[in-house]
Amino acid sequence: MTENLSFRSLEKGDYPYLLKWLMSENVRAWWDKDVIWTLEAIEAKYQTYVEGYKIEDGRKKSIRSYIVCAAGHPIGYLQAYKALDFLRTDFLNFLPKPLDSLDFYLGETSFLGQGLGKKALLQYIKFHEQMSKSSLLVILDKDNQKAIQTCKKVGFSKLENHSIPQELWMVK
Repeated sequence: MTENLSFRSLEKGDYPYLLKWLMSENVRAWWDKDVIWTLEAIEAKYQTYVEGYKIEDGRKKSIRSYIVCAAGHPIGYLQAYKALDFLRTDFLNFLPKPLDSLDFYLGETSFLGQGLGKKALLQYIKFHEQMSKSSLLVILDKDNQKAIQTCKKVGFSKLENHSIPQELWMVK
């Protein structure tokens, strides 16, 4: 089951998966840990993602949201977007352009520890490289050693010169 990974677009029917995963300890430790998620809150946040955009500064900005599947079974979430559309700091202006940002987690605990995060990222990176010439940015919590090691293994390098102390920025 671990070799047959695929991605499909996020759908409204996936909201129960997102709720389960976002409230699980392994995801909650690093992703929206201060939010108490409900199906209504999931729908409010992710409905536009299903439609391919997010509202930022009153404008629709493209976001691509995927469910990661192992042998057709949903196991995680990935979203990608133009990093400069969602500026967090002026530091992004000094990074390579074009630049996409990537957020990713495996939510199904029974699939953790099998190297699937690395395999899924490698598969997405291959797809991304075929579709785009942009670099990829991931922003991680500095304490999330598993994610940091996974990103290193797939070719991301640390960036040192940004101003958000608890974050580790990596680019590929």
